[in-house]
Amino acid sequence: MMLPPCPPRFAAKKAAILAQLAQPEGEYADASPKGTVDEGVRPLLEAINRLDGFVTSSSCAGRVAVFIEGRRGGVEMDARDGSATLPVPLASPPTTVPASTGGKGGGGTWLFVSHNPLLRDEGRNGSNHGTQGSYADTDWATVFGLEVGEDINSDLSIEDEGEQRLVHLKFEPMILHVLTASLAHAQLLLRCALAAGFRESGAVSVAPNSGDLGTVTLDHEATMPVVAVRSMGLGLASVVGVGIEGSGPASARGQCIVSRGYLARLARVTDQRFVTNRERTERFRVAVAAAIEKEQNPQASSRGSGGNKPSWEDAATRKARLRAEGLQRQAALQRQIVEKATDTQREGADANEALHLIE
Repeated sequence: MMLPPCPPRFAAKKAAILAQLAQPEGEYADASPKGTVDEGVRPLLEAINRLDGFVTSSSCAGRVAVFIEGRRGGVEMDARDGSATLPVPLASPPTTVPASTGGKGGGGTWLFVSHNPLLRDEGRNGSNHGTQGSYADTDWATVFGLEVGEDINSDLSIEDEGEQRLVHLKFEPMILHVLTASLAHAQLLLRCALAAGFRESGAVSVAPNSGDLGTVTLDHEATMPVVAVRSMGLGLASVVGVGIEGSGPASARGQCIVSRGYLARLARVTDQRFVTNRERTERFRVAVAAAIEKEQNPQASSRGSGGNKPSWEDAATRKARLRAEGLQRQAALQRQIVEKATDTQREGADANEALHLIE
């Protein structure tokens, strides 16, 4: 089924968004404190924005952050797994290292933020050029902006200290919001996201708007869903320190309460997840391009499945053609099974790696 035409209202919104993205880097600024688009997600944004019926509205390539939680509700708890989530006012931190403080919204403070792997030349197993020693040799407490006392267990008597703010290390995979021209456009994008491994993806604003008297409008401009492409399975969260109050409201410091080896293992697991996140992002980009090509040129996409078969063929030719088509479908299905199994194995390995952190 062909995708419907884009309504004028969508075209106007897309033009405004693209005009903002086209501004020079020195002049461009968005609502996030970072103020710019992550370099790691630019190829995906450019590919999607070239397509009719789609425009990206917000994005994050994936990031690792170390931060002191805000006071009383500065860190919310994820209802699904109980893990800490970033404070709402700190939803889009800068990408520089070390990060600036986020004093508003309960006094949360950024200690470190990066949208790139901790070791830039990480290999498949998260090591630098295939060697794991680089993780063990790095002073991760200093990298993450944490102070280390003579005895990391000396700060255990906290019963009478009142409110104790914690320091969290958190990895979040790529997240992308895409405004679509119709429900059909949203469904296509959502199928690609789920197939690429972004299993928690979804869409909002899928129901038609209501008129002034509560009646549902039926025009094709009524629905412009927003698709959120996301995967929480790659997420990682750990408490690595406690906050030490300073003399000013934004002078809090983070004191490390875990071992050097614990931080090194966290860094290694984080880089492994950066690699998987990048692979899924690229797989999603390829899937979207293929799906759009199929919609725009259905005859070309059906050649491998008998779209251009002759009006008549003898039994032997037909048997050979059907066999070839069946083998093609079987190979495609096998590739999908292998990709999903590989993702599951990687997530399982990462989970086992994370479990060893507490041993």
